[in-house]
Amino acid sequence: PNLQFNMSVIGKIQISPGVFSVNENDILGAFVGAECRGVANPFSSLGGILFMTIGSNIQLGETVTFKIYLASTNQIVDAIETIPFQNAGEVGTMANPFIFTYSAPCSLTVTPSNQNVAYNPSTATSFAVITTCIWSAVSDQIWCAVTSSGSGNGTVTASCGQNTSINQRIANITVTVPGQTPVVVTVIQAGAPGPPTWTPVPNLQFNMNVIGKIQLSPGVFSLNQNDKIGAFVGAECRGVANPFASLGGALFLTIGSNVLSGETATFKIFLASTNEIVNVNETMPFQNAAEIGTMANPYIFTFPMQNNVIVQGLTINSGQTVCLNALQTITVAGAGTNFLLKNGGSATMIAGQKISILAGATVQSGGYLHAYITTTNSYCSSIPPSVANLLGEEEMKFPGTQKSSLFIVYPNPTAGKFILELSGKKSPSSALVRIYNMKGLEVLTKQLPSSEKSEFSLENQAPGIYLISLIYDGKTETARIMKQ
Repeated sequence: PNLQFNMSVIGKIQISPGVFSVNENDILGAFVGAECRGVANPFSSLGGILFMTIGSNIQLGETVTFKIYLASTNQIVDAIETIPFQNAGEVGTMANPFIFTYSAPCSLTVTPSNQNVAYNPSTATSFAVITTCIWSAVSDQIWCAVTSSGSGNGTVTASCGQNTSINQRIANITVTVPGQTPVVVTVIQAGAPGPPTWTPVPNLQFNMNVIGKIQLSPGVFSLNQNDKIGAFVGAECRGVANPFASLGGALFLTIGSNVLSGETATFKIFLASTNEIVNVNETMPFQNAAEIGTMANPYIFTFPMQNNVIVQGLTINSGQTVCLNALQTITVAGAGTNFLLKNGGSATMIAGQKISILAGATVQSGGYLHAYITTTNSYCSSIPPSVANLLGEEEMKFPGTQKSSLFIVYPNPTAGKFILELSGKKSPSSALVRIYNMKGLEVLTKQLPSSEKSEFSLENQAPGIYLISLIYDGKTETARIMKQ
């Protein structure tokens, strides 16, 4: 209000070439910077003519910009035109009104809003994108890959992997254009069928026997008697077996054939905890009367990493080192089950998305559990064996001083800097220190100077637990330190 000078504009709002707004709820606003200097509405009785007064406190020199409110779509758009302010100026006439135009805002429609797909889809799933603008699409699930972008009307193609779990799963696909609220559509994928009904071909002439175990992850074997391994030649099932919990997971598999030798057996494993069927990495040539594996040295069946892992009924004893990983989620205990990590035991859990440690999970004092979400696709196979073995050899003793027979480190925990002090009469110049993070990556190497105490710094490292390895006189000893 109360501006000293003003000018007048007679104009129209152009909706499209030759078409002008006659909606009296539409609004034209005049602005200098963020200040509103005038407002007008079109008159339908005058074919959309509007009368605007624009104010200012200076006679000329300001540039006036305009915004248009379109009531029919509840949108605010920027007008393309600008007008230089001139006191007492008059722009446009009834016969020749000033025309205000704007670029059409990006609209966006994606149909349908959801799609149902089979657990093992043979074709991709499509969503129609209707827009005049550049658009992008992203899926929130790694198992559902989508077309990433397009321009104008197009199609988002969603390619879904096989769902090996009995549970339905959902991927949300977000489609975005500039200046509009993103549209989210969903892919709903059915769960896999229940336990397989593998039935071996009967009355085969020859057979061989396998004593084996199903390895869930390095050093961890299935004790679930509802798990199942099937032997196959082509599509024919030639044998089925289940692990015995009382025998540490040992299973006894008889494989049949009508030829003495020459066929190659492949294997599938049904994992009851996640209702998944996975292909085994190993194959086996058939040989009549052959005996593979023993109770002392069973044949180990392995399979590629699962999307989801459920850890239940597992006990990790002193001196045992276990690494569990999953592309998506790890669930520990829960539903009345247990997970026990004893003093001196070590477990590492690595997942791509989520780790849930539920009621029934126990880590005893002196046990070590490290669970983290990988952002680099580094899983158990990426941890150097030498470091993985060291992780289970020593007890955790926090807070306080971490001590070995060769050295001590303190303070522990530390904010970054700590002291390593040699025990007894040692020659520091012959001692080498290596420090590893819990992914097994070496973060520091240092030859000790000629003194019994040396300061180290982890100030540039992330908070967490670090493994300190001292190599001296042919011996290697380790201690751990926690950086807060």
